[in-house]
Amino acid sequence: MGAELLTLYIVLTFDDLTPDMLTVSDILKSAGARGTFFINTAAITSENEEGIVKELAESHEIGSHSHSHPDLTKLSTEMVYGELELSKQILERIVKREVKSFAYPYGAHNNIVVEAVRKCGYTVARTTIVEPPTTTVEDFLRLPVVFHDFLHLNKEAVENLLKKLLKERYTQTTLEHLWRQVAENPVKALNTLLELFKDWEPEEDALAIILLHPWKVRELNAWRELEQAITTAKAIGKIATLEEARKTFAAKQNNRKLELRR
Repeated sequence: MGAELLTLYIVLTFDDLTPDMLTVSDILKSAGARGTFFINTAAITSENEEGIVKELAESHEIGSHSHSHPDLTKLSTEMVYGELELSKQILERIVKREVKSFAYPYGAHNNIVVEAVRKCGYTVARTTIVEPPTTTVEDFLRLPVVFHDFLHLNKEAVENLLKKLLKERYTQTTLEHLWRQVAENPVKALNTLLELFKDWEPEEDALAIILLHPWKVRELNAWRELEQAITTAKAIGKIATLEEARKTFAAKQNNRKLELRR
């Protein structure tokens, strides 16, 4: 990025508590970067898992991924609050600080779930909706991602993302190449996508959230690809935690409102 261009804030998020999170943490720390780790607290069944969360919290942001990882839209309102409150209580007891970030299990959310997340004290929440990097946030509890490693990643959404990034340079060949990589090795696909960001020139500061599952990185033996992705992310933007990104964009939008009132 040139000196006159604005900042692309990149948030690296990782879901589902497994020991693989510690490997991800080591890779991030080696690169001088921080991530946001979303913990489903029912997976904390012993001092071993609790120790993993404590170790992660020393260098990274810890967020809630609910307690038992259900589709919250299929639960009663009372059960939704139970999932959100219990997870928050468990995590805050372990990490000794307020937990403000949330990730919807399976990305499933509706107005009732979002309002429950808000009332339970979370200030920012990540969905699995794929959209181009956002410059204006309408609701910090409905943040989209630019990439995730789910097998049901929507091809049309990826195409829309590429069209915004590449503009007149977009070709169907680029889409098909990236889509094949998504099916074969999504971490490699992430590297390809980040490389395409190198020539993108945002008109304003922009936010790009990435979602990966450490257990999937392990299954693919894609640790080297993950390391490359983090290195590329640092080269093209500023890596931030989700709560750091929220504070930055909230302040930016508040300043813009103040300027419009003058």
